[in-house]
Amino acid sequence: MSTPFKFMALPSPVRWTGRYNRIPGKEPVFKAKVDGSAHAYWSPWSSDERLTSEFVDCVAVRQMAQAVNQAKMIHAGQAGGGFQINEFGQVLCPMSADAERYWVGTVTGVPTFHDPRDSNTKFDLTMPHGTKAGTPWSRPYIGMKFNLDSAGSIYFLKEDGDTKRKIRPVRSDPELVRRLGLVRGSGQGMRFIVNLHGVAITKTAIDMQPVFVGHIDLKSWFSKQP
Repeated sequence: MSTPFKFMALPSPVRWTGRYNRIPGKEPVFKAKVDGSAHAYWSPWSSDERLTSEFVDCVAVRQMAQAVNQAKMIHAGQAGGGFQINEFGQVLCPMSADAERYWVGTVTGVPTFHDPRDSNTKFDLTMPHGTKAGTPWSRPYIGMKFNLDSAGSIYFLKEDGDTKRKIRPVRSDPELVRRLGLVRGSGQGMRFIVNLHGVAITKTAIDMQPVFVGHIDLKSWFSKQP
């Protein structure tokens, strides 16, 4: 059974200077609307179709959308727009007018989404432990971006204006590195994402199909910020 989805708002938006690096482009991304709903915008693999999956309505979703809209109103002048949820459940809002981002609150539990491909179906962004690396991922490819270098070391590329620097986790995670190698081949650099549930996903080298890799181990991961 999924853990109930909950959202705890901060008293006011806090400027975020921590890790933030998502897949570029207008999608895939989460967005809050001015009506208080929230959605995932994404495209399924091997299709040009653009899908919108609404979060299944609940108190936490409305609270989260309200917090995002409040931050957008204060710092961008209008409600509605994109946000991200990192692997620690922190809800982060970029402002389109500048490079500033704001942390508005933290989620716990598992949100569900309406599947636009089947009106009777819902999905979430988890994956059962024990799932094999390389299992196709047919849901939104939304998460923070990380990298593995050719030496088998995971890093996050922090960008501050024209300056870029590599940040390493507190310790190595050989199991995650091994599973990335199973999918893409060992000894190769690659990009992968980690979603709000700590699920690592990447794309195959041949046809760029999103596939499940594994789950991060927070004991061998980056420190929570701030």
